[in-house]
Amino acid sequence: MVQFSTSEFRLTPHIDNLEVANSFAVTNAFCSQFSRGVYAIFGFYDKKSVNTITSFCGTLHVSFITPSFPTDGTHPFVIQMRPDLKGALLSLIEYYQWDKFAYLYDSDRGLSTLQAVLDSAAEKKWQVTAINVGNINNDKKDEMYRSLFQDLELKKERRVILDCERDKVNDIVDQMTLNDAMRNKARLSITGSTGENGRVMTPEFPKAVHAVPYVSPGMGMNVSVTDLS
Repeated sequence: MVQFSTSEFRLTPHIDNLEVANSFAVTNAFCSQFSRGVYAIFGFYDKKSVNTITSFCGTLHVSFITPSFPTDGTHPFVIQMRPDLKGALLSLIEYYQWDKFAYLYDSDRGLSTLQAVLDSAAEKKWQVTAINVGNINNDKKDEMYRSLFQDLELKKERRVILDCERDKVNDIVDQMTLNDAMRNKARLSITGSTGENGRVMTPEFPKAVHAVPYVSPGMGMNVSVTDLS
């Protein structure tokens, strides 16, 4: 039996600050960390760097621990801190018996979840309107979000699923509360890593009536379900 005392075993951090969308910078940082003999790397990735990181981890047998969106497939050296939401979301849709709704997403994680929704939609004959809000211009985002929900209202799309990162969820919710369509009959819940901004809206008027318990950023569910019916 091998025993380790606190004096014999300790964690020594080596920190690199970089832009995760820059694959070249990610590669250099990973190689630099590996040359130090690290056992594991904590960090983030995005759609531009995820393949680079998972490839290095598999080749060099270095564990990568991340709160970023779960990847498709099996990566034995990648430890996901964020749960996969596909099963939970599908169960929620079935529980509320939604057979017609709009799905708004902003990332590869959202696209991956959307594919699972579409697969179920084909089997269960759901009507799904998928909208990518990831490329909306920040300078015109307020106007575009209002226009988007006005268009959905005209099309009688009164049920909306938001599968977006926290900052975008907050932006969209702010514009939804300003939309006249929301003032008639609205109900909105946000679950997970929304911090103090998480709230439940009253049907009569959009105001905060209940704070959702705080969850550390990146660790909770970012799926929000809105029912405008």
